[in-house]
Amino acid sequence: DPMFYEDVGIVPAIIVFAVIILLYRIVTWLTGKSKKFEEFIEGKTECLINDGKFSLSSFRKEALAQDEFFAELRIKSIEHLGQVKHAFIETSGEISVFYYKDEEVGYGLPILPLLFEAKSKIIPKDGVYSCSFCGNTTEQKKGSATCQVCQKEEWVESINTKRIT
Repeated sequence: DPMFYEDVGIVPAIIVFAVIILLYRIVTWLTGKSKKFEEFIEGKTECLINDGKFSLSSFRKEALAQDEFFAELRIKSIEHLGQVKHAFIETSGEISVFYYKDEEVGYGLPILPLLFEAKSKIIPKDGVYSCSFCGNTTEQKKGSATCQVCQKEEWVESINTKRIT
């Protein structure tokens, strides 16, 4: 403002800069001294996927919608959760993914829109299905079923394709 308006002095601008720099130094010092303060200011890394299933306690805490999360995974060439050993949301907001080796890839919840949108409360045929809410993958019989992990009733037919890199 002092550069644009003649009636605004330079001293108030210098005071504002000094206060901002002082606050920055105090926050940086406290962050280095206290782990709790660091977590309060920066947050902490949370595990969102563990062994091909959603880590429900962490996923509920994050302000990340399921479709946004699936989009982030698809950008990393992931078709289903059976390809993912672990996924973390970092303090920066980035998603870190650790994959299964090709020979270890199992059945998992498909995250491709066309396949995921085919979820249903009625299982049309015997096979391997994943809960659309938590990603729990089990062998299911034709009919209806309740997920043992989250108690939801919507299922998607699982896939087990290898990752294309």
